[in-house]
Amino acid sequence: MVARVKRALRGSVKKVGHFGSLDPFAEGLMLIGVSGAARLNQYIQKTLSKTYVAKGKLGIKTATGDKEGEILARDERPLPSDLNLEKIKELLEKKFTGDILQAPPAFSAAKHQGKPLYKYALEGKKIEKEPVLRTIYTLEILEFNYPYLTFKAEVSSGTYIRSLFEEMAAELGTLGHLVELKRTKIGPHEITGLPTHGEIVPSEMALQEMSLGQALPLCEIRLNEAAEIKFSHGNNISPSGIDQVTAEDIPYLPGHAWVYGPKGNLLGMGQNNSAGLKPVWVLS
Repeated sequence: MVARVKRALRGSVKKVGHFGSLDPFAEGLMLIGVSGAARLNQYIQKTLSKTYVAKGKLGIKTATGDKEGEILARDERPLPSDLNLEKIKELLEKKFTGDILQAPPAFSAAKHQGKPLYKYALEGKKIEKEPVLRTIYTLEILEFNYPYLTFKAEVSSGTYIRSLFEEMAAELGTLGHLVELKRTKIGPHEITGLPTHGEIVPSEMALQEMSLGQALPLCEIRLNEAAEIKFSHGNNISPSGIDQVTAEDIPYLPGHAWVYGPKGNLLGMGQNNSAGLKPVWVLS
């Protein structure tokens, strides 16, 4: 995807980076950072939730947790006859909402000693990673047509929907793997109306272009001329240097703000502390 965007921009930018990959069998929304905006990745990954619609198949476990993996086991036992959509909602939605501990699966892009886990897995080596705290903000069971179960989940960055479905299947007393996965939303950004992978051309990208402030909505601070110079040199800004603060109820990165000069030019990102405003990212 990154290579396709680079080709479309025909060398007019030096750096292009993505803000979160997708599994090979999956589809959905990707955010791409161009030039200095590629640095926004660390904040996007840490801050914005991701929403997926997934379809899983019960009764079969695969090596990768999805339809592309080798079948490891089958569970031929029938599910309870009274297991319907409402019963599954009751069993799963509340139990799998909130904080969970989740270790990255063997076939994933998570790294061990700088090398992705899936490369170890392809070599026949299994690397155990410590479970990490993740959050399932919402889980909604959409449809049940045995053996298929469709659900929607809003999760914190780094959550593996494949692993989540395997745990959901275990709660139902069986095995499971994903057959479809689509990322529909990253934070406030939705997939509606976007060009697809095969339609990436400069005119299409221009329509979807957004500023850093749109990509990661934060509180906005405007400085006076003297404070603009100080901030651009990486110095703290006292309250007297701040002309205006747009303090809306924004849930992302509390205490952080996009900092603008007196003419509306973006200077970078700042963080409020006891001394005033500290630069954390100064744009060249």
